[in-house]
Amino acid sequence: MDRLVAGSERTPEELYDQEWMQSLCAHAIEDLRKELEREGKALYLRVFERLDLQRSSTDPGSYATVAAELGLKESDVSNYLKACRRRFRSKIVDRIRDSVESEEEVGPELARVLELSSPS
Repeated sequence: MDRLVAGSERTPEELYDQEWMQSLCAHAIEDLRKELEREGKALYLRVFERLDLQRSSTDPGSYATVAAELGLKESDVSNYLKACRRRFRSKIVDRIRDSVESEEEVGPELARVLELSSPS
Protein backbone atom coordinates (compact mmCIF):
# COMPACT_ATOMS: atom_id res chain seq x y z
CA MET A 1 0.00 0.00 0.00
CA ASP A 2 2.89 2.38 0.71
CA ARG A 3 4.00 2.03 -2.91
CA LEU A 4 0.53 2.98 -4.13
CA VAL A 5 0.44 6.04 -1.92
CA ALA A 6 4.07 6.98 -2.69
CA GLY A 7 3.26 6.96 -6.42
CA SER A 8 0.46 9.43 -5.93
CA GLU A 9 -0.24 12.31 -3.65
CA ARG A 10 -3.51 10.87 -2.39
CA THR A 11 -3.97 9.14 0.93
CA PRO A 12 -5.43 5.63 1.19
CA GLU A 13 -8.67 7.21 2.39
CA GLU A 14 -8.82 9.48 -0.66
CA LEU A 15 -8.14 6.53 -2.96
CA TYR A 16 -10.92 4.56 -1.25
CA ASP A 17 -13.32 7.50 -1.53
CA GLN A 18 -12.54 7.89 -5.23
CA GLU A 19 -13.05 4.18 -5.86
CA TRP A 20 -16.30 4.23 -3.88
CA MET A 21 -17.61 7.21 -5.85
CA GLN A 22 -16.73 5.60 -9.18
CA SER A 23 -18.47 2.38 -8.18
CA LEU A 24 -21.52 4.27 -6.97
CA CYS A 25 -21.77 6.19 -10.24
CA ALA A 26 -21.24 3.07 -12.36
CA HIS A 27 -24.07 1.28 -10.54
CA ALA A 28 -26.33 4.33 -10.82
CA ILE A 29 -25.64 4.56 -14.56
CA GLU A 30 -26.48 0.89 -14.97
CA ASP A 31 -29.71 1.37 -12.98
CA LEU A 32 -30.58 4.33 -15.20
CA ARG A 33 -29.77 2.37 -18.36
CA LYS A 34 -32.05 -0.52 -17.37
CA GLU A 35 -34.89 1.81 -16.42
CA LEU A 36 -34.73 3.83 -19.63
CA GLU A 37 -34.47 0.71 -21.81
CA ARG A 38 -37.49 -0.76 -20.02
CA GLU A 39 -39.40 2.46 -20.77
CA GLY A 40 -38.30 2.54 -24.41
CA LYS A 41 -36.22 5.70 -23.82
CA ALA A 42 -32.76 4.46 -24.74
CA LEU A 43 -32.25 7.60 -26.84
CA TYR A 44 -32.37 9.67 -23.64
CA LEU A 45 -29.41 7.68 -22.37
CA ARG A 46 -27.49 8.16 -25.62
CA VAL A 47 -27.84 11.93 -25.20
CA PHE A 48 -26.69 11.69 -21.56
CA GLU A 49 -23.74 9.48 -22.48
CA ARG A 50 -22.69 11.71 -25.34
CA LEU A 51 -22.86 15.01 -23.46
CA ASP A 52 -22.02 14.03 -19.87
CA LEU A 53 -20.27 10.69 -19.83
CA GLN A 54 -18.18 10.66 -23.01
CA ARG A 55 -17.29 14.32 -23.10
CA SER A 56 -13.61 15.06 -23.53
CA SER A 57 -11.56 18.18 -23.88
CA THR A 58 -10.89 17.41 -27.55
CA ASP A 59 -14.58 16.82 -28.34
CA PRO A 60 -16.78 18.62 -25.84
CA GLY A 61 -19.87 18.08 -27.98
CA SER A 62 -22.72 20.50 -28.28
CA TYR A 63 -26.47 20.20 -28.31
CA ALA A 64 -26.44 20.95 -32.04
CA THR A 65 -23.81 18.29 -32.77
CA VAL A 66 -25.59 15.65 -30.71
CA ALA A 67 -28.94 16.59 -32.24
CA ALA A 68 -27.50 16.13 -35.73
CA GLU A 69 -25.81 12.83 -34.80
CA LEU A 70 -29.01 11.38 -33.32
CA GLY A 71 -31.55 12.97 -35.65
CA LEU A 72 -33.16 15.07 -32.92
CA LYS A 73 -34.09 18.70 -32.40
CA GLU A 74 -31.81 20.68 -30.07
CA SER A 75 -34.75 21.22 -27.73
CA ASP A 76 -35.19 17.43 -27.49
CA VAL A 77 -31.50 17.04 -26.66
CA SER A 78 -31.86 19.63 -23.91
CA ASN A 79 -35.00 18.00 -22.51
CA TYR A 80 -33.57 14.46 -22.65
CA LEU A 81 -30.37 15.60 -20.95
CA LYS A 82 -32.24 17.38 -18.15
CA ALA A 83 -34.44 14.33 -17.59
CA CYS A 84 -31.44 11.99 -17.46
CA ARG A 85 -29.49 14.22 -15.10
CA ARG A 86 -32.47 14.39 -12.75
CA ARG A 87 -32.98 10.63 -12.88
CA PHE A 88 -29.24 9.94 -12.51
CA ARG A 89 -29.16 12.06 -9.36
CA SER A 90 -32.15 10.10 -8.08
CA LYS A 91 -30.33 6.82 -8.78
CA ILE A 92 -27.29 8.11 -6.87
CA VAL A 93 -29.50 9.02 -3.92
CA ASP A 94 -31.17 5.59 -4.06
CA ARG A 95 -27.78 3.87 -4.02
CA ILE A 96 -26.60 6.04 -1.12
CA ARG A 97 -29.84 5.34 0.74
CA ASP A 98 -29.12 1.60 0.36
CA SER A 99 -25.65 2.02 1.88
CA VAL A 100 -26.41 4.09 4.98
CA GLU A 101 -28.20 3.24 8.18
CA SER A 102 -30.55 6.23 8.41
CA GLU A 103 -32.18 8.81 6.17
CA GLU A 104 -30.22 11.54 8.01
CA GLU A 105 -27.00 10.16 6.54
CA VAL A 106 -28.16 10.53 2.92
CA GLY A 107 -27.57 14.29 2.67
CA PRO A 108 -24.00 14.24 4.00
CA GLU A 109 -23.09 11.26 1.80
CA LEU A 110 -24.54 12.97 -1.26
CA ALA A 111 -22.52 16.09 -0.44
CA ARG A 112 -19.44 13.87 -0.19
CA VAL A 113 -20.11 12.38 -3.62
CA LEU A 114 -20.52 15.84 -5.12
CA GLU A 115 -17.30 16.98 -3.48
CA LEU A 116 -15.42 13.93 -4.79
CA SER A 117 -16.76 14.43 -8.31
CA SER A 118 -15.76 18.10 -8.47
CA PRO A 119 -12.53 18.87 -10.30
CA SER A 120 -9.76 19.73 -7.85
